[in-house]
Order: sequence, then structure tokens, then C-alpha cells
Amino acid sequence: DGVMATELFGEPLLAGYGPKERAYSVSALQLFSRCPYLFYLSAIAKLRPLEDPEATDRMSPQSRGRIFHRVLYKTKATPTTDTLILELNDAALAEAEFCALPVMAFWQADVEKLRADLVGWVATRQPGWTPLYVELAFGLKDLSDRDECSVTTPVTIAGHFQVSGSMDLVERH
Repeated sequence: DGVMATELFGEPLLAGYGPKERAYSVSALQLFSRCPYLFYLSAIAKLRPLEDPEATDRMSPQSRGRIFHRVLYKTKATPTTDTLILELNDAALAEAEFCALPVMAFWQADVEKLRADLVGWVATRQPGWTPLYVELAFGLKDLSDRDECSVTTPVTIAGHFQVSGSMDLVERH
């Protein structure tokens, strides 16, 4: 990453960007622990790698994630196999309309894999665990399809550090 004369360049340029002054996602902070320079490029300069055009014959990881999280959110009170499958059909249809029209045979195969994952998740849940919050967000601007206890303000941890993000599921035993 190189060496920088902190007193000449680093401190003035980075003033106001520290984790005590600004909220970062847990993923961004994880990137900082790996490589501070990549953290700077991503979280502060907001640079992103060039994306390759998505192939429309398969479900993208982003689409899979959106469908999975929407199903969890919509079935939070009653995550049974039947409710998951019903909601999965609606979420997959909505996502297919949102993204570039995929090859339907491949799309259906990917939806079936997702269905198997969701059914397996319900089957392996431990008894006695109750979902408290599903898609609990903090420090995000858009709270649609988020738990009603979500907040737009970041959470402060260890008394100093602000973080933003979302937790898939919080349960109580």
C-alpha cells in the first residue's frame, strides 16, 4: 500500500472519515482489516470494480439474495415449508420481472435449488428458537422490506464505532 507522510497527507485528507465520525458497514470494516487501501478506495472514494455483464441464463447471486431475504422477511412469523414455498413463488416472479429476462428453464432450475435450500433450513431449525427480528436494519436509508424495529441511524458499538447494515435473523431461545 506504500508509505504516506501521515502528518502531510493522511490526517488532513482522512479527517471526518474515521469509524468514530462516520458509520461503515461491517463488510467495509472487514475490508479495512484486510487492506486499508482497498477500504479507502471502496468505502471512502466509492470506487467499484468494473462489473462484467450478467449472463441472463442463470440467477445472479444478487437476485438469489434478494429472493431469499424477501422470503425470510415475508414468512418471519410462520416459517413453515408451505409458507416459504408460497412466498418463494411470488418473490421469484417479482425478481424475474425486475432483472433482465432470463432463460426460464434455467431460472426455474435455480428457483428449485433455492426452494431446496429454504425447505432444508426449515427442516434443520432447532426447536425452542423463536424469531425476534428478520431483516433488522440499522443505519440504512431504505427500510422497505425490513423489520419494523429497524432504524435509519447507525448503531454505536464499543462506545465509539458507528456501524450500519442489516442482520438476516435474530432469534431467542
